[in-house]
Amino acid sequence: MSSGVARVKAAFKGEQGVELAAYPILGAVTAKFVGKSVREYLTDPAF
Repeated sequence: MSSGVARVKAAFKGEQGVELAAYPILGAVTAKFVGKSVREYLTDPAF
């Protein structure tokens, strides 16, 4: 699949072998735990 939108649609259809990017979602949650903004957390190489 070439785009994220196509991957999400395929996942909702239950197609096998579909990979979704979970890091941005987890990064937003993790940023709150360490007291940083999402931008700071996802762009700071120390994390």
